[in-house]
Amino acid sequence: MTLTRVLAGLALLAAAIGGALVAAQPRGPVGERSFKPYLIVLLVAAPLGALAAGLATGGVRHVRSSERENPAPVEDESGWFVVPPFRAYRALRNAAAAALAVFTLAGGIAFVDHFGRPGSSDATAVLALLAWMALLARLAWAVVKRTWVGRRLEDGRLAIRPSYPVAGGTLQVRFDQAVRTDLWVRAVDLTLVVERLTVRTAHGRTRTRKAEIARRRLRLTVDARMWPTAPLHVEGALEVPAEATADGGFLFWRIDARTRMSGPDYVTRFPIGGPDDEDDESEDETDS
Repeated sequence: MTLTRVLAGLALLAAAIGGALVAAQPRGPVGERSFKPYLIVLLVAAPLGALAAGLATGGVRHVRSSERENPAPVEDESGWFVVPPFRAYRALRNAAAAALAVFTLAGGIAFVDHFGRPGSSDATAVLALLAWMALLARLAWAVVKRTWVGRRLEDGRLAIRPSYPVAGGTLQVRFDQAVRTDLWVRAVDLTLVVERLTVRTAHGRTRTRKAEIARRRLRLTVDARMWPTAPLHVEGALEVPAEATADGGFLFWRIDARTRMSGPDYVTRFPIGGPDDEDDESEDETDS
């Protein structure tokens, strides 16, 4: 909550600075008016406010230095390892709605004030208006889509076996999802993605590069009607690419899930955190 308040305070400060610069502009009827002071509101204040709203709604998560960004899968009573989702689907919807409100308010005030003043406007204002409208359309679609999907499906639940992918091996996957109303599900797509992060130091500067090195998709055909008493359940196996190794870098694994149905699809991802024993071994090596 402290970080949320800090970001909200910085957003208000940036908005106040932008407003002061706008007020300092000449108000004569002749001459070209600069749109640059408004950019402080649109490019600084609004994003900070949207980020604060995302933290408040749970759509954005602040990872502290003492926390793991992606926790390791936890074994359940059936012997499968449950992978936590990236974010709750409703939290993402709420974060998009909050960002839409922030950008609508900030942009509405900025553009109405700018174009309502006498004098000619520069090309920056027109380009910024088009970009702002495109951003609002994208956020609005995200809210509508996630609201529609959230009323029909609960968050998906992914479990794997073994607890961490091994290059050249087989990863068993199980996907469960409760439904809120009767609907037709065509298929479930589970895509295993591995990225390699490399860190290099050259001329006193540290450079990081993250690149996708392998991708494997598994389509599990359903073609059946689901209802609250008969939730979605599919199982399958993914062949882990043999080239997915950590040569000179760190590997990051995730599974992208897509439930295909009539209307917008349910889409989320499940980052697979490294086993806890690897962390313990690294701590022991550091202590020794």
